[in-house]
Amino acid sequence: MGSDDVQVALDEAVAGVLGRLGTRAAAAGVQLARAVPAGASGPARVAQVLTALVGTAIDGPAPAMVTVTVSQDGQAGPLRFEVSREPGPLPGAGERRLATCAQLVAAMGGELGAGEALWFTVAPAAAGPPAQAPAPEAATGAAPTVLVVDDSEVNREVARRAVRRMGYEVAVVAGGAEAVEAVAAGGYALVLMDCQMPGMDGYQATTAIRAAEGAGGRTPVVAMTASVMEADRRRCLDAGMDDFVAKPFDYADLQAVIARWAGPVEAQPLTAG
Repeated sequence: MGSDDVQVALDEAVAGVLGRLGTRAAAAGVQLARAVPAGASGPARVAQVLTALVGTAIDGPAPAMVTVTVSQDGQAGPLRFEVSREPGPLPGAGERRLATCAQLVAAMGGELGAGEALWFTVAPAAAGPPAQAPAPEAATGAAPTVLVVDDSEVNREVARRAVRRMGYEVAVVAGGAEAVEAVAAGGYALVLMDCQMPGMDGYQATTAIRAAEGAGGRTPVVAMTASVMEADRRRCLDAGMDDFVAKPFDYADLQAVIARWAGPVEAQPLTAG
């Protein structure tokens, strides 16, 4: 399953986007609202586009109301997402932001436009049963299970051995889409998420995980990143991540972060395998 094929409930996805931007909107004197057809579903990546467009709509004179509206012309028609602001007009979006959104939308078979509202379309999902998630390589036991997500086989093995030594169960997957599906299946106390991966990167995967969770339980996601600038950390938080650990990681630092989110356990001696 490709990263653009991961389907989520759109009402929960939109609610998640508005929830993450709620504090910022309230501080700006902007109310947020949504109108989404019951039972509608679409690609997880729409959350990333909506986050950018709603963020743009918030940046304007207050008071105001920003509304996300989702519609579809029949079951076979494209999904249409519209971000409007009352009273208008919408603030201008930066060219870089719109270019990134346009690329994401194009990957979903749609187009992006702007006028009295910001809008984009998405091609309807192909018919057929959902693909099965690849089975993560996992151990079983009573300790909390940590999911390691990294496209580098070497990095996965280093992290796997370290987490096992700390006394946790560990599972590994090699990409963002696999992580979204693994978390949806449940059973993980924490996700260690690489940020830079081909296909669905760590930011997009976390956004999709948060959208799928809706009002249910929240699985902590810790970014594993070599980027330590404040802007990079802010990007992690905006995507829905909870904490950070630097790459290459320090064992004691990683252990402290995992214990903070998954709970402390008794460390075990490192054994082969």
